[in-house]
Order: sequence, then structure tokens, then C-alpha cells
Amino acid sequence: MTQESTRVDDRSTTLDADGVLMWARLCVEGLAEHREEINALNVFPVPDSDTGTNLLYTMRAALDRAEGEDAWITEGGGQAGAREIAVALGRGPCTVPAAIPG
Repeated sequence: MTQESTRVDDRSTTLDADGVLMWARLCVEGLAEHREEINALNVFPVPDSDTGTNLLYTMRAALDRAEGEDAWITEGGGQAGAREIAVALGRGPCTVPAAIPG
């Protein structure tokens, strides 16, 4: 992996779909790396030692959804922009039942 410049002037001034996906992937990597440390925190109101795991699973599900959205749009001849990827990230961990039992 290429070392990215830390100089602000050397960085892009726009955020595109690839940038949003890169950010999400880095979040998943960071959460995976620090999961046990986060789990060890006594997080109010429920100190159940799984906060890091829950954060990781949630972000991983969001990333899976966004990567799928990007592939779907690209394969369909379109191109996912930052907005579409961000929306997919926001909807990623959500599951909606097909029908609510009456």
C-alpha cells in the first residue's frame, strides 16, 4: 500500500465513492484491530463486554451493503457516487422483515 501524504495541500478536495468506501474499509480494519480493547470498556447502560464486537459487526454489514451497491450500480452500467455509497452504508445493517405478523 502506498503511503499517503499527510500534507493537507497534497490531498484531494473532493470525496467520491472510492473515498467513502476506503473510509468504511479503514473503519472495519480499525474496529477489528481494537475490538477486544473496546469490549473491555464498561459501557453504560449495559456493560456486557460486547460493544466492540457489535460495532465491528454493524460496520462490516454496512460495508458489505455499500460494496454490493457499488457493484450493482457499476454492473448495471451506472456509477455509484459518494451519495449512493453513503446511503448504502446507512442502510447496510438494517434488515426489514418481508411481512409483519398480524
